Amino acid sequence: MKDFKVIVDNSANVAASIIKNIPERDGEKRPDLLKFRAEKNETFDADSNVYVRSTKVFNITDKPLRLSHLSSIYLDNVAPDFHNREVLIHVCNFAWQGEAQWVTLTPYELGLYPVAKHFFSHIDKTISNIGSWSTHKYYPIILIEDKADKKVWFFEIESSSNWSFELGTFTEDETCYLTVDCCACSENNNGFFKTLEVGEGYESPSVLYGISDSFENAIVSLLKYKRSHGVKPQELPVCFNDYMNCLWAMPSREKLVPLIDAAANVGAELFCIDDGWFIRDGETADFGDWIENDAIFGEGGFKSIIDYIKSKGMTPGIWLELETAFCYAKICNIAPNAILTRAGLPIGEERQFLNFSCKEVTDYLYARVKHLYDLGIRYIKNDYNHSTGIGCDGDEASFALALMENNKKFFEFIDRLISDMPDLTIENCGSGAMRCDNATLKHFHLQSTSDQEIFTNNPSILRGVQCCMPPEKMGIWSYPFPAVYKYRLDIPSAYTEDYMKEMADGTQTIFNMACSFFGIMTLSGHIEKCDEYNLSLIKKAIEVYKSSRGFILESLPVFIGKQQKIYTKGYSVLALRTANKLRFGIFRNGGEDTIEFEIPKDFANSTITEIYPCVDNSKTISLKDNVVTFNCSKKLTAAVFEIEL
Repeated sequence: MKDFKVIVDNSANVAASIIKNIPERDGEKRPDLLKFRAEKNETFDADSNVYVRSTKVFNITDKPLRLSHLSSIYLDNVAPDFHNREVLIHVCNFAWQGEAQWVTLTPYELGLYPVAKHFFSHIDKTISNIGSWSTHKYYPIILIEDKADKKVWFFEIESSSNWSFELGTFTEDETCYLTVDCCACSENNNGFFKTLEVGEGYESPSVLYGISDSFENAIVSLLKYKRSHGVKPQELPVCFNDYMNCLWAMPSREKLVPLIDAAANVGAELFCIDDGWFIRDGETADFGDWIENDAIFGEGGFKSIIDYIKSKGMTPGIWLELETAFCYAKICNIAPNAILTRAGLPIGEERQFLNFSCKEVTDYLYARVKHLYDLGIRYIKNDYNHSTGIGCDGDEASFALALMENNKKFFEFIDRLISDMPDLTIENCGSGAMRCDNATLKHFHLQSTSDQEIFTNNPSILRGVQCCMPPEKMGIWSYPFPAVYKYRLDIPSAYTEDYMKEMADGTQTIFNMACSFFGIMTLSGHIEKCDEYNLSLIKKAIEVYKSSRGFILESLPVFIGKQQKIYTKGYSVLALRTANKLRFGIFRNGGEDTIEFEIPKDFANSTITEIYPCVDNSKTISLKDNVVTFNCSKKLTAAVFEIEL
C-alpha cells in the first residue's frame, strides 16, 4: 500500500511509500525521493470509526525545493479485481439550487478499467473543485462500494477551496486495483505549488477516511465524527428570515413590522433581517462597510426595528457577507492590501474579496460586528455569493496556496467572534450551499442547505444533504405563502384571489413545514397574509417541532428508499433515528398513489404515530413486520410520523 503521492521540482508523479522505506531502482535509491522527508500524521477516532490523515513533507536538501503535488492520502489497493465484481462509485453532485444530487457509477462508466499488466497505469479520472466555492460542483467525498464483499471505502477531503480526487487503476500479481489520490495541493489540478526553503516543512489538509460495511454506515461514521469535532449549536431555534420568497433583500419598516408580528404570533424565536438593511449607494458607505440605513426603518432607524423584534420576544439576527465588498466601499481602500488580487489585479468586478491577512480589514469588520452585537444582534447569517476562482496573490508564490492561507485567516476571524461573543450564533451560507465542506462548517453553528425556491424540490436536496452534515447543522427553508422572485418588485400582485383559493387547503404549508422537521426550521414567505387555517398549520408545526427538537441533536439519518431526482414526480422519504425513536417524513409530488418501503428492523411491528399535520383523511399508513405501506389520493401531500420503542 502506498501512502501518498508527491511531485517535487517538476519530477514525474511519485507514488511513494517512503514512510516505510525508500524504494530502490536497479539497486540504487531513487534520487527524486531523497529530496524530502515525509511524516504521515494519522489519528483514529474510535467513536466514529474514522481515520484522519494528513501528510507533511520537509526539504532535506541544501537548496530550495519546489513542491507541486502533495496527497493527503494515496491508496493503490482499493476494490481488488474490481472489473470482475460489482463495484460502485458514489459521487455527490452539487449545483446552485440543486445541491447534493448523488449518482452511482460503475468504474467503467467513470472511465476506469484495466489497460495493462504493469505496476503502473496511465488511466485516471479526476473529480475536483477549483476556487473558493468548495462545493459548487461536487461535495468533496467519494465512496467506493464492493457489493460482493460488503465493503465500502470512504474518503472526504477537508478543504475549503481547491481539492481533487484522482482515481486510477493499478495491477500487481495479475490483480487489478483502483487507486485513490486525495489531494488539495496539486499544480496540475489547481495551480498549487510551494517553495520549501532548506529545512522547511508543509502539511497537507486532512482527509477523513475508512472502511465500512455499507453506504449508510460509512455516511453515519462521517457524521458522527463531524458532530463531535467543531463548533456545536447550543440550541435549535425556530428562525424567521425575511429573504426567501419574501422580501427578496428589500426590507423597510412598513414591510417588516407585519412580518415580525406574524413570526412572533406563530412562535418563531429568532427574526433575521436579510440583505438590504445597510447603506449601499451613497458617499458615506456601501456594500462591505455595513453601515445601517436608518432612513428605511422609519422613526428611530435601524435600532428601533431591532428593539421591536426584541419586544416581540424574539432574538434579532442580521445578514452579512463578511468576505466581500463592492469596489465603491471604503473598506476596499482601508489599506493598500485590503482586497485580494491575482497577478496584481483585483479579483472580481463590482464585488471584490477582502484580504483577511490585513489587520485593518479584520479590525474594521470586528468593530462592525461588535456594534451590531451591542445593538442586540445575536445571530449572523454570513453569506458568500461569488468564487475567487483558482486563487489570489499572497506571500506564497502560487495563487492556490495563497487562497488556502486567506481562508485560514478568515476562519480564525470567525473563531475569534464566537470566542469573544459566545452567545452569538453564526450561520454559514455560501449562496445556498456552494461552500459547505467540513473544513468550513466546523467553524460555524449551522449551514444553509439550499437556495431552492420551489418547495417540491426540497426533499430531494435534503435527502442528499443528510449525507454531508449532521441534522442539527442543516438550516432548512420553509416558506408558506411564498412570493416568488418575479414578484419581488410588486409583492401585492402575487396574492390574487385565485392564489388565495389555491392556498386555502393548506397543502403547500404542510409540505413546507414538514421538511423542517429534519433540521433547523427556517421560516419565510409572507405568512402575514395567511388565512386562519394556514396560520394554525404553521403554529402546530412549530409547537410540535419545539416539543421534540432535542431529538434532532442526538439523531442520525436513515436512508429509506432511493433519493428522488430533483424535478421529478414521485415519493421522497426523509428519516432520522436514535436508539429508540424513528422519525420519517413522506413527501408525495405526483407518481403512484401507494408506496412501500422498509424501515430498520428494530422498529418492526411497532405503532406509527402521525405527529404532523394530523388533519388529512385522504391518506392511510400501516406497518407489517418492517414494511410500511402508505397510500394517499392527493397528488401533493406530506406528513411526518414517529415510532418510539
